[in-house]
Amino acid sequence: EAHAYQADVCARADIERLAEAVTTRQGAAHILVNSAGVPLTKSALDVTEEDWDAVMDTGLKGMFFTCLAFGRSMVTHGYGKIINLASTYSESVASGKSVYAIAKAGVAHLTRALALEWAPLGVRVNALAPTLTVTPTRQVVLANQERMQSILARIPMGRYAQPSDLVGAGLFLASQASDFVTGQTLFVDGGWNAAR
Repeated sequence: EAHAYQADVCARADIERLAEAVTTRQGAAHILVNSAGVPLTKSALDVTEEDWDAVMDTGLKGMFFTCLAFGRSMVTHGYGKIINLASTYSESVASGKSVYAIAKAGVAHLTRALALEWAPLGVRVNALAPTLTVTPTRQVVLANQERMQSILARIPMGRYAQPSDLVGAGLFLASQASDFVTGQTLFVDGGWNAAR
């Protein structure tokens, strides 16, 4: 069965209501995937406070409090898997990606910090870091041929990621196959991070 819930991850009260609704209906969560984020490509000189807040509140603050809300029940039950969506930009930078890169670097660091704290309690926390993935929400980027070519030039495998490229890594991090893996950022990036 699949159930849909709506919540604003920028609002801690919404996150707490979401966690309570899920655990009330389905029991303790064993797997959490934090994938909410706001992509931003803008010169640092043009970044507004609203831009900063949108990226940080969604992709870092929201992730932290979602980890806490669901992590509590995982700790109580002594087992859980948290997968945070990072990015190639958690380890690299590019022109126009300052705020986004800061947020994704924060995701990787948050992942390590929670992994260290919760490992003795049975909760594994890892991050999945894809490169540009061709999805319907990326149409603005995909339409910019100059930007697409500059990204492609950084990927040694010579292509962009497809959603299916992330499936194996996600299943690994969510399954018992990764029970001795925590605090890691797994790059699914066609070699981007290796070439930086």
